[in-house]
Amino acid sequence: MKKKFDGNYWRDQIVRSKDAHKDFFDRAKESINQYSRKSDIADVKRRLGVWWYVVESILPVYCSRIPKVEVQLRKKAGNVIDQVACVSLERATQFCLDDHFDFLNTTIASAKSFLLAGRGVLWARYDARLRDENVEYAIFQDPNTGTFTDASGNPVDITNLEIEQEEDGSFVAHEKLKAKDDERAIIENIFYKDFLVSPVRSESEVEWKARRAYLDRDEVIERFGVKVADTTSYDIVPEDVKRNQRAMDGMTLEGKSEWYEIWSEKTGKVHWLTENGRSPILETGDAPLYFNDFYPCVELNANLDTSSIIPNCDYHHARDTILEIERLTTRIHSCLQAVRVSGVYDGTFGDALESVISADFTIRPLKKWPTYKAKGGMLNMIEMFDISPYVNALSTLTEAREAALNKLYELMKASDIVRGVTDAQETATAQELKSGWASYGLKVRQAQFTKFVSDAIGKISEIIVNEFDEPHIANMCDADEILSQASQDPSAQGVSWTAVVQSMKSGVS
Repeated sequence: MKKKFDGNYWRDQIVRSKDAHKDFFDRAKESINQYSRKSDIADVKRRLGVWWYVVESILPVYCSRIPKVEVQLRKKAGNVIDQVACVSLERATQFCLDDHFDFLNTTIASAKSFLLAGRGVLWARYDARLRDENVEYAIFQDPNTGTFTDASGNPVDITNLEIEQEEDGSFVAHEKLKAKDDERAIIENIFYKDFLVSPVRSESEVEWKARRAYLDRDEVIERFGVKVADTTSYDIVPEDVKRNQRAMDGMTLEGKSEWYEIWSEKTGKVHWLTENGRSPILETGDAPLYFNDFYPCVELNANLDTSSIIPNCDYHHARDTILEIERLTTRIHSCLQAVRVSGVYDGTFGDALESVISADFTIRPLKKWPTYKAKGGMLNMIEMFDISPYVNALSTLTEAREAALNKLYELMKASDIVRGVTDAQETATAQELKSGWASYGLKVRQAQFTKFVSDAIGKISEIIVNEFDEPHIANMCDADEILSQASQDPSAQGVSWTAVVQSMKSGVS
């Protein structure tokens, strides 16, 4: 088993997953480039930016504010301790969303990644700030064996302890421990190219999920030690950073090492993999966090078919319509350039004719009046450019673009109600029907996104219960106030905070 899941095995798994995701990555990149107008379109000089408009119109349907956390009992009934545990966990989780990180912008970024790339990923992480703390406690030595035990009779390893003998013959152990100075439960939005999953047909067949991380030398030392840091290459620069800093003269880009954090449900372990030349470096350990479904992440995929769990972005399905709209916009602009008053005139009478045309009501003398009348007057001396073909073409192009826009809005379920566009003469019934149509068109995805965010918040609650110290949880949810209110119930007499925390742990698990 150990040989099977070595560095070469995981490197092959990552390569296979990248190959399977290649089309998804390419289509997502094209979608994002069209949204941000980072790439040109053939035969297009003027653009409407319709893909940006559609995405920004639909985005508020998915995420517009921080949700209200709600924790309920599974069986909708329970004793007072369970009810107090629900309220306490609800408050603590809401505190994390409001205080520990920018939850709103994180979920907005994930929703935008879902609309543009076709996949949104939220990754839960526990962040603890530690401080050194000196602890003193009494230990006792067995006169026969010379071994030490603590006050409870448990054996004590004194290898890394400073032992001080008191005058009465007792011993005091001095130990440096790491104490939590602060702890946070955080959700991060993962860049669509930094998340990989085993390429299988359905979610039930997934064996591992991974995220890519760029670590500098100090971060590698902190996580894996000096020995691993000395054998790791630091020559990777994220492409976005490289592109942004390329134009800066004299700027030295700090290289990092590229690691993959692989959570494998099959092995029950977390594997860290990086390339060092041709030989991979693999660090394996137990999962640092416990979750009911093992994985610390939740993902939302768009347009899945029945043979793969790799998504496909909406842009890929709407691409032809979007390109048609942008090309029509260029042609409309060209016609508008041609729709203007212009013409030529007989230069013999140029000054007089030009002054008459360019000014308001005015009369100018002509010295060669007989010649002027002989040539048929002004109608025969001026010829205007015929713009009627361009006006007709402009009308046709505008109608064609409007039809293409409506087709795109229908495809993306961006009705005029969603876009904030309405007709003043439209009846309330008609608007209600349109609103209902938009709701039905987006209802499935809204439900999926709601569950996606709800599951991510559930990860936060699991971290709170499994990792946070009890005093910290009590402080976040104002346990004194909750217990004070609960004590007013005669059946809640004697409810302790320890019992409440124990109920949280059993409920989450």
